[in-house]
Amino acid sequence: MDNKKNIKLCVSTTTSGSISSFILPMVPKLKELGFDITFVTSCSPGFVEQCPDYVTVFDYPVKRGFDFRGTIRSAIKFKRLCKQQQFDMVIYSTINASLYCAYGAKHAHVPVRVKNQWGMRYVGFEGWRRTLVRRLEKYTCTCATDIRNVSEKNKALSVADGLYQPEKCKVVGKGGTIGIDLSLYDLKNKERYRKNIREQYGIPDDAIVYCFVGRVRTDKGVGELLTAFERINAKNSHTWLMIVGHNEADGVLSELIDNAQLNKQIVFCGLVPKEKVAEHISASDVLVHPTYREGFGMVLQEAAAMELPTITTDIPGASEAIENGVTGLLAKKQDVDTLVDCMEKMLDEPLRKEFGKAGRKRIETDFERNMMIDRLCEDWLAMYNNRIEQNNKNK
Repeated sequence: MDNKKNIKLCVSTTTSGSISSFILPMVPKLKELGFDITFVTSCSPGFVEQCPDYVTVFDYPVKRGFDFRGTIRSAIKFKRLCKQQQFDMVIYSTINASLYCAYGAKHAHVPVRVKNQWGMRYVGFEGWRRTLVRRLEKYTCTCATDIRNVSEKNKALSVADGLYQPEKCKVVGKGGTIGIDLSLYDLKNKERYRKNIREQYGIPDDAIVYCFVGRVRTDKGVGELLTAFERINAKNSHTWLMIVGHNEADGVLSELIDNAQLNKQIVFCGLVPKEKVAEHISASDVLVHPTYREGFGMVLQEAAAMELPTITTDIPGASEAIENGVTGLLAKKQDVDTLVDCMEKMLDEPLRKEFGKAGRKRIETDFERNMMIDRLCEDWLAMYNNRIEQNNKNK
């Protein structure tokens, strides 16, 4: 009879959407490897019902953004929870959850505390805000026994910014979060998706369509994209632009969007259901993602899975999600001229097809979901065993 003790694992993110996207697919494999799983998060309606019966869920209502008062309350509450549940391992991601977990898990003496560094929020700020958020990020890293980053360049940036020493952090495989479920990105459906979505928005069959998928906000480079497209469209009347995502614009970007809505060849699709993302990507010819900051860039992988070439910026994370000159092109961050240059190059159909096929192959080789899940779960188990072994040697 096997009397081996299961590992009591707690995974926490600020909102449950992050767990639904990046952690839930890992749960069956984690259970198979001997983890007892608990989620601590601000639960959206229906989240608990998504979770298997063997997963325990605690609802910690903390807002996205900076909710210091709520985070302090949650930190004290989470410390008590760690002691009550006697967690062996706590893995935390996103800023508010990282703060309350870093404090609570460390002061409850949880032996393995892991900062899952999906991105670095502070790089999107300037001045005192950047300094403050960088210090908070450093605190959550200092409290961790181990760190996992989704990108080698983001790891290097973190080390250069003094967040941690390089030996404390590892990037699993080629990076990324959870990989791509290729059953949702079946190339057999691409032509049907393309036809249906183009008919829905009145886009001609022979149009060359650039597409953006993500939150419509300044730091995603939407302003530069709108400006660049106007220049492209002035010379190439058969070009269209689809903007897919929730509008979070304000200030200058709001004015740009108001002007862009006068152009019938710029289509604002709004937020679409997750299962419709592949359809909208398939209706396009090029994905353009001129972001200022990125953990890795799931949408870049999703586009590649549908054989779509990509344009993104030369920043940590996003620049690693593609191969420049092989699966896509890199523009400079916040630079309209280089973005226009990349978009003009993508008017070449043979180049688009070459990049698209190479992108799909890269997803199949390096970022297929089941392969990624196996790598990540086995890494978590090895990380736990190594840390416990080291702790025992130090006693």
